[in-house]
Amino acid sequence: MTLDDNLGIWEERLRTSLGQDYINYHFMTIIKAWESHHANFAHIRLTKKKNSQKGHHFVLKNFRALRGYHEHDYGAFHQPDSLWHREVRNLSNYITLVGQEFSDHFVKSVVTSIRGNSRNLTTIVLPYLRGSNQKKRILNSETDEQRMNHLLDCVKLSAKFNGASNAVSNQFDNVQGFDYRGDAEFLERVSISMYKENLARLVYNTNLNCRTKVHDYNRNQGMMGEEANQYNLESVFFYMKNDMCLDLHSRISEIQEKEKLLHEKIKLQHRDCNGLNMIDGKLLDLEDFGYAPETVDISQNCIVVGLGNNAILRNEQFIYLLQAYLAVEHAYSTKKDPGLGKILESSSNGTFRDYVGDHMISEDYSNFLASFIHRSMIKNIQLGASFSRYTEEFRNESGGHTNSTESVLRELYALARDLIPNELSKCTNPEGVRDLFYTTGHLYRDCGFAIDDYLLDDIKKGSSTASSISIARPNFK
Repeated sequence: MTLDDNLGIWEERLRTSLGQDYINYHFMTIIKAWESHHANFAHIRLTKKKNSQKGHHFVLKNFRALRGYHEHDYGAFHQPDSLWHREVRNLSNYITLVGQEFSDHFVKSVVTSIRGNSRNLTTIVLPYLRGSNQKKRILNSETDEQRMNHLLDCVKLSAKFNGASNAVSNQFDNVQGFDYRGDAEFLERVSISMYKENLARLVYNTNLNCRTKVHDYNRNQGMMGEEANQYNLESVFFYMKNDMCLDLHSRISEIQEKEKLLHEKIKLQHRDCNGLNMIDGKLLDLEDFGYAPETVDISQNCIVVGLGNNAILRNEQFIYLLQAYLAVEHAYSTKKDPGLGKILESSSNGTFRDYVGDHMISEDYSNFLASFIHRSMIKNIQLGASFSRYTEEFRNESGGHTNSTESVLRELYALARDLIPNELSKCTNPEGVRDLFYTTGHLYRDCGFAIDDYLLDDIKKGSSTASSISIARPNFK
């Protein structure tokens, strides 16, 4: 279907969403249309004169149903009406509650606004932002210094958004019409569903025997033609359990129990925080917003698809970025000095480290690092699975796809081992943290990723090599 074929559909969505504001315009042009796995998008220009290049630009986001079979909680979360409600409610609440505590100017520097919406058509209208997303800026960087600065911009925006959110967490907890605390349990189930789906997808993508057996299983279930030769989640689960002797559901339940040993703090998070959702210094797409482990966002926006590895870990200033996040997030969340967060945003390495040392305790800092590594692994698995589903055109526009999920996992496990003596040994439960990494490592190995035995054994035993990363550890009071 061409853009012209879609014109009538998008015109109805826009007219219904904008209401009376729409009658001020006479001509509509679709500049570009694209899609994600749960929404259709269009960049639209409205003008008062035909063929005029002047006018108002909008982005329409139309939530749609997922394709194919999905785990129950993941599918329930992604119902179009549910996503529409979440985006409208979360953005409206953020603008109102954060604006009351900080200022309208502050809010406008962090998020965009909704110009119109239609519940019946599950559509929202947003202002068009002309800048490049942060992911493109990172990928197009000509020098390591430029790349580092763009990564730091991502980290600071995430910290600023989350700090302000948690500064008014009591207001979010008492907002009329929605229970953010109560929603946290559902969001956790959704995350677990996605974790299972992503691992299953990666097994299907990387295992030829799995693909062959899944297609045979599809045909045995009565599927024919192209349908029989496609990915089928139920068939992959069946293959993993019967041919690989891998019960993914029970293995992930075991990991869920051991995650408690991380002693993660639960805070308000964007929950889909990455460079694609950062444009003109603003965070977009708030349908996932809610309570989650405090490292979810920092782990997400520090993995950059297209560089082939976890960009934050390939840079020697890895700890600098984490300390920048911790310092800026804390400064905005405390509310004691409204200007402190802005001052910290323009600070340098030593300032971030000193601030963390002054305001955190050693144990919490080490717990944060352990959680960051674990959540980064989960995010990397999601990216490896997600980008394999997209078309070649979309992957190219997005900067490519991960070259090797396996190589990043191995790098993260090597990082965990290197952090044992001076960092992870100071966690609340060092043995429990090492046991979690050992358990997840064996799950990923059983899924087909070559995680070395000696690496996992070193982690389990607490053995390590020297790490230059620990040189930057703050001096805690």
